[in-house]
Amino acid sequence: MEPSRNYHKLSGHIKKSRRPFALCSFALELLDLRDRRFPSILDAMDGEEVSRAVMRLASERPEWIPVLRAATERARKSEPFGGEFAGHWVLRELDEQTGSRNWLPGLRLLVGYGLIEKSGESTRGGRRAYYRMPNRTAVEGGLRELDSLDRSH
Repeated sequence: MEPSRNYHKLSGHIKKSRRPFALCSFALELLDLRDRRFPSILDAMDGEEVSRAVMRLASERPEWIPVLRAATERARKSEPFGGEFAGHWVLRELDEQTGSRNWLPGLRLLVGYGLIEKSGESTRGGRRAYYRMPNRTAVEGGLRELDSLDRSH
């Protein structure tokens, strides 16, 4: 990578220039968030932790379980294409599954529970975010376990 005139790399340390944004742009170039060479924290969650997260979601926010099912289906469909899916696609999937029009402010709640992760920067002026579900099979297992608990009660 060719350094610009805004910063200098000296013995492994970055020396900032007079323009503070230069270091930020350099750091963004080095830390491309879409680069999948670095494993995600969510990749390390085992099946039991994911199952607990699904159960916690069902207990605290049961209205989001259909959204999680739609996100799981969207993640399955997007796997051949890199596994990334837009939040809007999840809403369309939810509309198909429920037969009614749905609106959600975003999928940040599922990110907070550790069930999906944001993948890269938002696009379309910040109005479209892309996500991925690193442990889809464990999420599906948690949903099946939730279904079996619902049937037994």
